[in-house]
Amino acid sequence: MRKTNNIGYFIISHGRPNEQLTYNLFISSGISSADIFIVCDNLDETLQEYIANYKDNVLIFDKQKYMDLCDGGVQKPTGIHAVYARNAAIHFAKTKGYQYFVVADDDIKSLHHRVNEDEKLKAYPVKNINDCFLSCIDFMNTNTHLSCIGFGTNNTFIGGTNAAIYKRGFDYMAVNIALYRAETPIQYASECQEDLIASILNNSVGNLVVSIPFIMVDAIVKGRNKGGNEGHYAEENTYYRYFGTLIYAPASIRIMSKSGELVKNNKGNYYPMILSCRWKK
Repeated sequence: MRKTNNIGYFIISHGRPNEQLTYNLFISSGISSADIFIVCDNLDETLQEYIANYKDNVLIFDKQKYMDLCDGGVQKPTGIHAVYARNAAIHFAKTKGYQYFVVADDDIKSLHHRVNEDEKLKAYPVKNINDCFLSCIDFMNTNTHLSCIGFGTNNTFIGGTNAAIYKRGFDYMAVNIALYRAETPIQYASECQEDLIASILNNSVGNLVVSIPFIMVDAIVKGRNKGGNEGHYAEENTYYRYFGTLIYAPASIRIMSKSGELVKNNKGNYYPMILSCRWKK
């Protein structure tokens, strides 16, 4: 398939051949199907349904191969998490020759512009997603250290114009959907919250992963879209979820017991650090 622009769109998916919200969103926004790909693993029991529905737009990766290549952070990797598909999508994008590309979850139902009107953040549907990412590319090219640009999620806008992401102008994290450039790709690790881990580890060395406050991601309500990693982040897995991230960034994540429950604080110490020249050798 030929590329119709210089942005490729790669949707990671598992077990949802008939519930492709992100794909439908991209198509409705005018993005050519020639530039949209659904990344599936070869162990997906619904793989043939994906192929029947999306034909050549389905890219299949060997899950065991990526499990062997990736540090899952556990002694016995389950293989059910998105870290493997995310790394595969990045490799597919580079193989297909895209200079810039987007990797997205499959359950994004809409994107909204967030606009300050009379000190209130109003939300307006994004009508041309490709143009938004072209603008992000312009921003990315102002700084060679910018490797990944995402959009704020619903919860990051709590507080409106007083929300941290809006007051600061960005957040040091990218989830759900993000723009990458092929020359400085991100390598994901950890079966648990791979997006958080990648954000912490890359930002700590000045390889910037950020979200901007002008666009908001609206993903499906948890538990409503069957398939994917359903149950992986269930409440009964709290210990695993919290300590699964701690082992990658012990200097950046703090876990406390509060009212008998575990509480995680992961935003205290993972911003880019600038080392004085006096300490460099």
